[in-house]
Parts: sequence; structure tokens; C-alpha cells
Amino acid sequence: MFWKPTPLRNKAQISPALAAVLTLSILAACEPAALPETVTPTPTPKPVSQVTGVLAGWPDGAPIPNRGVVLCRVSASVCAIEGPSAVTDSLGKFSFANKPADSYYVLIESGMGDFVAAVEARAGENLQPGSWPWIESGGLPIDTDGSINVPAAHWVIAGGDDFPPVDRADYGINTLLIEGSPFLLAHTLEENKGRGRVRLFEITLPADGEITVPVIPPQYPDYVAIRASIGSISREERPLLDPALTARWDAFLAGDDEAYSDGDASVIEGLRAHASGSGPQLIGDALLTRVEVADRRLVKSIGYMVYDTQSGEPTIIGWIDSATGDVIEASTGFHLNVLDDPGEWLETGPNGEQLYRYGFSYYRRWRRILPDPVIEQIERFRTLGADHVRRNLDAYQQAREDYDEGDLRLINWDITTPIRVAEWLPPESVPPTLILPDSGTID
Repeated sequence: MFWKPTPLRNKAQISPALAAVLTLSILAACEPAALPETVTPTPTPKPVSQVTGVLAGWPDGAPIPNRGVVLCRVSASVCAIEGPSAVTDSLGKFSFANKPADSYYVLIESGMGDFVAAVEARAGENLQPGSWPWIESGGLPIDTDGSINVPAAHWVIAGGDDFPPVDRADYGINTLLIEGSPFLLAHTLEENKGRGRVRLFEITLPADGEITVPVIPPQYPDYVAIRASIGSISREERPLLDPALTARWDAFLAGDDEAYSDGDASVIEGLRAHASGSGPQLIGDALLTRVEVADRRLVKSIGYMVYDTQSGEPTIIGWIDSATGDVIEASTGFHLNVLDDPGEWLETGPNGEQLYRYGFSYYRRWRRILPDPVIEQIERFRTLGADHVRRNLDAYQQAREDYDEGDLRLINWDITTPIRVAEWLPPESVPPTLILPDSGTID
């Protein structure tokens, strides 16, 4: 059932004139009210602070006097220099006035170059600690074509009982402590997965009381002590080293301080450590050398080089990854777990088990660093395999005719086939991946 509305019984009558007046009144009432004028508020300036602090060596806390200091305002991963600079007094103290409330790194005079001039020239400029592309493109006034020395304290790089070693390259780019740079960022160290790493010191203003700014002072090379401790390269060592390295070291020993390279020193010390049972493993048909930059990264590592058979130019074929100890192959980026010197042999373990051991060599035909047993098999395929095809070519041709389907029909068995077998190379775009048990596993 639907409900039917009851009609109105007494309808009111409205004159046309009154209706017009009511309509105008309603329209006037519906007009929007005037909006108030919008006033843009004046931004409140950040409060400014007085900063007092003391520059102290880390971890001993010894004050560092007569050293230039400047603040660098932090924004994400960069910081902008906020001059002017100050100089610590005899007690390592410094102060700044009228600094906006914000977060800051502390830039310290490294002792290399004109710190005051560098601060004035780069006022307001963004520094990018940790970015090698920025440094390499001129972010710091350093020479990136030759030796890139990092004058870090010896205990930082070598590590010890109190702290694990820090990678020299990472230390340099994160603290900006690279030879030629006028800057050093205040920092401490922290442990991360068994390795040491840089922790930049950051202050937040306003701050209560005096701020202690920690920093590990640079340790510049003592050339006299280095010459005495490392000495000359022996006749037995020279055939294992890059001739350019030995020439630089000979010049350094003769008194040319400019020829010194901390990378060259690391290679020589590494070779001697290898002779005593530690240090980097050798790679067959390759020479030890220094590698400063690879894959657009500062690596500062012991590496391996050969002379290219076509151009005769020295060519880096790999370097040691400081984090894992693996050899990173330059042409592929593969990580190679090189545990032994070149060769292939069995070794009796402590319980009479037979341990299978092998090393790596540079295989010039493929331009690859490969395990020695794999190189042996490749050579057998290239020589004995090609000769086998040559001697049995008629049988292969007949087998191809006898079987309508199968892999034999993929090859034209003719007089060029043995030649192609002997000259086969893997495609450079898709290098073969080889997975072997590590050297030293039970045979």
C-alpha cells in the first residue's frame, strides 16, 4: 500500500509585487561575505648561539692547540662552510659567535694547504664527505692522476687490540683527509661487522656549555723512518713487482720525497708478509702493483697487472677487496676467493685426509683470471680436443649424416672445425661463470 498525501485545504494568496520583494531579499542574503585580506606571516629567524669548545685528540683527549677550525652546516649528506674560521688557543679552545641554530660538522685545519684561504674561497659551498666522484671532479684541491696518499694515523689503518683496522680509502674520503686537502672533519671511529669505520662528529646548536670536539690528528709520513724500515727492493722481489713501482721506490730511496706513495709501501710490505705466510696471494703471470682508483671508486689496494699483448700497455686485471680479502676481477667484477699461490696439488691434512689445493693465473687467451685447473682443461680442449676433431673429422661428418636430430647437426663438420675449436673464445659480454670448491677442501 502506498501513502497518498492529503492536499492543502487553505492556500495563501501572494501578490506579484510582494513576491518580487521577497525574491530580492533572499538573493541579497545569499551573497558571500567579503573575505579578510590574507597577510603572509614574517618568518621567525632562527635564534643565534655562542659556541665555545675545545679541540681534543681521540681517544686520549689531549688538547690540540694552534689549529684552524670552522663550522660546516649539515643538510642531508652534505655540509656548507659557515665562516669565519677560528684558531684554537694553547689549551685547544675556540669560540664562534652568532651561529644559527642548526646541526654542524666541524672542519679542522689538516696542515696541508692554506686553510684560511680555502675557507674563504668555499664559504657557503657544499662539501660532500664520502663522495669520491665529488672529490675527483675537483671538490678538493688534490692530484687524482698519480699517487693519492692518505696520511692517517698508523694505528687507524693497521688496527690493534683496542680497535679493528679501518680501510684507508674509506677513511680518506669520509674525513676528507687526502694529501693536498686543507680540511679534516672532526670524527671518531666505531666498529661495524669486525671492521672500523669513521663516525663524523656533529654538534647541534644551541648547546649548553663547552663542547669537546674529538678528532684523530693526521700522521704525516716520516720519510727517514720509512726508508730505514722498508729499505730497498731485493733482487728476488723485483720480478714479482710492477716495474713502474720499483722505479718510484728507487727514486724515493735516493732522496726524492715526491716519489713516495703509501700505496707502493703497502704493496712492498704485502709482498714481504706473503713470503712469511700471510699477505696477498700471487696470481700466475701477473705482477703486484698499487691500485688507487677502480670502478670510479677510491680503493687504495694491492692489485695485479699485466702488459697487454696487443698494445704493450700496463693493464690492471684485479685488486684485493679490503672488506672480504677476495680478488675483484677488473674485466667482470667477479669476486675470486684466491687462497693459494699458482699451481694445483694435493696436501695431506692433520688426520691423513687429502686436501685439494689450487691457485689462480691470468689466462691471456681469454684475458681472465682463472683457477689453474680450469686453465689446464681449457688448454687440453684447445690442443688435444682440436687434434682429436682433426683426426676423427670423417667420423664426425658421417655421424652428422646418420642422425637427423641432435647436437652434431648444429656444426658444419669440415676442415675449418678443428681450427675453430682451437681458436674458440667466450663472448666478452657474457663471461663464463665457474663455481669450484675453495682451495683446501677435502679432495
